[in-house]
Amino acid sequence: MKPELTLKSALFDPEKLDQYALYLSFEGAGLHYAVVRVQDNRLLYLQDYHFPTTANVEELLASLKQVFEQDWYLKANFWHSIHILCHTEAFSLLPISIYQATRAKEYLHWVNDAETSTELVSLALPALKAQLISTVSTAFISWFKQIYPQAKISFYPQIYPFLKHVLGHTEKQKKPYIFAELIDNKLFIAVWRNLKLELCNEYHCPTAQDVSYFVLLVMDELRLEREECEVKLLGKISPVSEIVRLLRTYIRHVSIGQGKPAWLEMGAEFENQPYHYYADLFAMSL
Repeated sequence: MKPELTLKSALFDPEKLDQYALYLSFEGAGLHYAVVRVQDNRLLYLQDYHFPTTANVEELLASLKQVFEQDWYLKANFWHSIHILCHTEAFSLLPISIYQATRAKEYLHWVNDAETSTELVSLALPALKAQLISTVSTAFISWFKQIYPQAKISFYPQIYPFLKHVLGHTEKQKKPYIFAELIDNKLFIAVWRNLKLELCNEYHCPTAQDVSYFVLLVMDELRLEREECEVKLLGKISPVSEIVRLLRTYIRHVSIGQGKPAWLEMGAEFENQPYHYYADLFAMSL
């Protein structure tokens, strides 16, 4: 399996992996990862793989194994730290004032309908004064721990970097924004208005029409003006895609991504990349 994209900074040194952090994200459509120098948060390496159609956990694991068998850097066990973004099976966002760690599983009782075995992940979001409770597939966690038996690994649900991206771009903004990130057939939508998060949800969206429907539904439910509210799209969405065309039919301000992330140092090698493709990786380094 050949990578679709490989970009490497002249500063990247394979002998110094213990000074670098590995950020890895995978989904049914593929895998991408970034290497960041810890001391100055500088992006040094970016790799992107496309998977054939995957319908279940077993097929996705098979694609992961194929990539890892051929990619020496991914197999390396001496990274400074490893951060892996896994499938979000279910999530709940609670005010920190009412969160109780002993009841974490209960908070997901009504939304966790995963057919496969999952593990609980609980993460604090201080900027929101909230606790994120989510589940990720046990199969993926077990597999990565076998790959990196001696490494320091942090596992995150997909919703986590999405929320960090929203906070990283709007924390001091009063005007309303809608952020929408499409990952496989899942659409994460977050609404930021009056210096707070008003809504964060996930929707099943296998078609461009579904994406348009749920964005407009959220706007109507929260009484957001289509002439004023800005909609910002993340994920592998082309500017000439049907999704963008449909949304711009009904909404005045629709844009893709946010440009170069301010918190990550990048060299000229990465200047021409569509940064919204890798918003999840870059937000993990926040």
